[in-house]
Amino acid sequence: MNITVLASVKDVNEKIILNKNVVVIDVLRATSVIVTALANRARQIMPFESIEEAKEHYKANELLAILCGERSAKIVEGFHFGNSPLDFIEDNVSNKIIIQTTSNGTRTIKACEKGRRIYIAALINAKAIADQLIKDNMGTVIVCSGTNDQYSMDDAICAGMIVSLIENKVKISMNDLGWAVKEIYEHNKGDLYSFLAKTCSHFNLLKQNGFEEDLHYCLQTNIYDIVPVYHEGNIRIIDGK
Repeated sequence: MNITVLASVKDVNEKIILNKNVVVIDVLRATSVIVTALANRARQIMPFESIEEAKEHYKANELLAILCGERSAKIVEGFHFGNSPLDFIEDNVSNKIIIQTTSNGTRTIKACEKGRRIYIAALINAKAIADQLIKDNMGTVIVCSGTNDQYSMDDAICAGMIVSLIENKVKISMNDLGWAVKEIYEHNKGDLYSFLAKTCSHFNLLKQNGFEEDLHYCLQTNIYDIVPVYHEGNIRIIDGK
């Protein structure tokens, strides 16, 4: 299996992702929110790049929808929730449409629309994603959303975990960044929290803004066995998962 890992959304282009499976990662925190909401019975997630688009679609779905999102890690004024996965408990999201816009993750999902199949990954469902990619057995691009178009260690760690899990079962070829993030993950998997506290600026921004519980939650691994897929504007759990 051939795997390409991209450092941030700015590295995405149609040529790279065309006819490839794509995995979008934004551990802190957009894809962790998506996985959590779907695991807690949300009907679907609708990601948008802009606040204005999100508000417009909310107006058309007010009875069933929840608006969530952030800019610079802070809740958007007038939204129901920000970008904390801890808000997306079953009582809040069951059977709801989640309309989401974030600084990095939702923009990355939209940038990957030309991919063959677009999976949503976080540490909390990394093994489920790896198993699905092994089952698909085709060329794959793993896109780390990054932070403000820059490499972000939290996403790199998740990409490293996914490729490590795959390599344990099948032979793979990868770009240099793929091998690098695999090594980073394998050398630090015993204490991801301490490692990211030393190396990840976005991790520390969230910590400084009072989101330490989110950090502990998002750094859990494999707590959900679900594979979210983005298709035609919506994210739902893949059949059989």
